[in-house]
Amino acid sequence: MVRFVARRLAAGVVLLFVISFLSYVLLSLPGTDVGRQLLGQSAPQELVDAKNHELGLDLPILTQYWNWLLAALQGDFGRSWFTSESVVRAIGNRLPVTLSLMIGVTLITALVSFAVGVWAGVRRGAVDRALQIFGVLGYALPGFLVTLVLVLVFAVQLRWFPAIGYISIDRSFTGWLSTVTLPIIALSIGSIAGTSQQVRGSVIEVMRQDYVRTLRARVSGRGEIAKPHTILRNDEKSGPFWADSAKPLGGSDLSGQGPAPDLPMGVCSSTAQSRSSTSEGVTSPTCR
Repeated sequence: MVRFVARRLAAGVVLLFVISFLSYVLLSLPGTDVGRQLLGQSAPQELVDAKNHELGLDLPILTQYWNWLLAALQGDFGRSWFTSESVVRAIGNRLPVTLSLMIGVTLITALVSFAVGVWAGVRRGAVDRALQIFGVLGYALPGFLVTLVLVLVFAVQLRWFPAIGYISIDRSFTGWLSTVTLPIIALSIGSIAGTSQQVRGSVIEVMRQDYVRTLRARVSGRGEIAKPHTILRNDEKSGPFWADSAKPLGGSDLSGQGPAPDLPMGVCSSTAQSRSSTSEGVTSPTCR
C-alpha cells in the first residue's frame, strides 16, 4: 500500500513538472513579443528590448523556466506582465469566487441528480421520459447560450439577480447568494443532465436484481421497495446501489462487491416460508 501511494505521488510530481514546463513553453512561443505588447506598437525598439530584458525574456527558454522553477519552489510564482500584481495575490483574490462556484455546482449536481435519477429509475413512465428529454437538451445546449438566456430573463427583464459582479460572503450573505445563483445554475445544468442519467441507470440495474424481484413479490408497491430499509440498505461488504451511484460523482468504488444486501426480518421470514413460490435460481437474501 505504501509503495503504491509512493508511486502515485511520484507520478503526480513528474506530471506536475511536465505540465508546468509545457505551459511555460507555450506562453513563450517564438514570435510573441511581450515587450511590444506591453509598450504598444509605436514604442521604440530600444524600449521594447529594455522591457524584455527587465522581464528576463531575452534569456533562453530553459534558463527562464529554471529561474522560475527555483523561485516557485520558494513560494514566489512571479508577477503579472500586464498588472505587475503578484501571482499568489491574484490567485488569492480570485479563489473565493472559484470555490463558491465549484462547491455550489457540486452540491446542486449531487442533490438534484440523485433525487431525479432515483425518482426516474423507480417510477419510470412519464418521469423517465422527461428525464431523457432533459438529458438530451442539457448535453445539446451550449453553456454560453444557457447563460445568456438566464441573464436576459432573470437579470435584465425580471431584475431578480445582478447580471455582473461578485459580493463576498463575509460582506453580505444575501448579496453573495444573488451573485452566484445564476452562474451555479448555468454550470449545473449540463452536469445534472449527465449525472442523473447515470444514477437512473444504476437504479434500474438494482431494481432488476434478484433480491428486488423477491421483495416485489412480497411487498405491494414500488414505494415500499425504494425505502432505505430495502434497496438503500446494503451490507458492509456489498453495496451495488451506493457503489454505482457514487461512480459518476466521485469516480471510485469504495465498497467492492459482495453478497446480496440484508433485508428486514419480516420480509426474510416471509420469503423463507414461501421459498417454493419464487423462481428457480434466485439467490435468497441474507437476514439479520
